Amino acid sequence: MLNILVVEDHALFREALRGVVQSLGATEVVEARDFAQACARLAQEPAVDLLLLDLHLPDRVGLGIVHELRRLHPAVPMVVISADEDPHSMREALDAGVMGYIPKSASREVILRALALVLAGEIFVPRHALDAAPACSPTRVTPRPQLSPRQWSIARLLAEGCPNREIARRLDIAEATVKAHVTRVFQILGVENRAQAALAAQALLALHDDVLPTSAQQARG
Repeated sequence: MLNILVVEDHALFREALRGVVQSLGATEVVEARDFAQACARLAQEPAVDLLLLDLHLPDRVGLGIVHELRRLHPAVPMVVISADEDPHSMREALDAGVMGYIPKSASREVILRALALVLAGEIFVPRHALDAAPACSPTRVTPRPQLSPRQWSIARLLAEGCPNREIARRLDIAEATVKAHVTRVFQILGVENRAQAALAAQALLALHDDVLPTSAQQARG
């Protein structure tokens, strides 16, 4: 049984999202038109598998919605679906702990793919949020991180937004091995989640392409 809560003030978009999540196998789709109603719905049914959230609601606007919902319901995975496509806003939301940020302009196929990824435990990072990644912060990564050839390969694929299953397939290694490498890459890069890792890895590709392993090294790593 898959329970989805859609928090969106526009009825037509709520209806469209209902159709999308039902095609993913959702057996119960609950809707809320504002922040207060979302809180009431979560109080009634805290075991929500996924919360789809607009950040521009009639009674609350901005990332404060995310912070408050995470404080009240830290175990509920959240995905922002917003008309705001500014990469900075996307990165801020991902840093706040959402598991994905989907532009409202995205096609049905992209939304389906993103939600399936999140339901599988991964984080969806929009491509243009990665493309607009700022220069690497020295507080996040060292000028030349001490990554092994295999870890450089993992970092490259994280920068592409690949989930663990795809990384395992492309590198021909076990998914459990990928998870172990990803954890270590997080530690070396000084990041806390997959979204931050993807952004940091994107910046590394631009800064240190000369030290990235060749295809032969990737195969041996």
